[in-house]
Formats: sequence, structure tokens, C-alpha cells
Amino acid sequence: MATILGILIAASVIGGGVGVAATLAAPPQTASTGALIAAAAVSSGFAAVIGGAVRLLTDPLTVAAYADMRARVEPLSTAVLAREAGIR
Repeated sequence: MATILGILIAASVIGGGVGVAATLAAPPQTASTGALIAAAAVSSGFAAVIGGAVRLLTDPLTVAAYADMRARVEPLSTAVLAREAGIR
């Protein structure tokens, strides 16, 4: 679970950096409306891509962590749990 938290923090920092870069590229006080819309679109698009990548990375880790915790109580593997959950 600490790995998932680390991935989420890293993605947040990267996404925040892109948001700051978009704001600096088109400062709201001096930029035209078109530049502001383009900066917001780039920032939102990048946030969506980062969100999808984080989900792609963390979903299997969550299943594996849960399988590990459940395996301490009963015999179970990640493949069995994924099949039960309908992931594969």
C-alpha cells in the first residue's frame, strides 16, 4: 500500500507541475482568452492522462495487496482473486 501512496504522491506532484507551467505560460492577467482556454485544456488533458496512468498502475497493486492479506487467512493467489473479481 505504501507503493500505491508513493505513486499517487508522485503523480500529484507531476500534475501540479504541469498546472503551474500552464499558468506561467499563459498568465491570467495578460493572456488572451484563447491562450487561457488552451492552457486550461492542456492542463486538464494532462491531468486525465496522469489519472489514467495512475489507475493502470495501482489497480493491479491493490488486487495483489488484498490477495496477500487474504492469503494469510486462507489459501489464495492473486490470479484466483482476480478471477473472482472478474478482472481477468
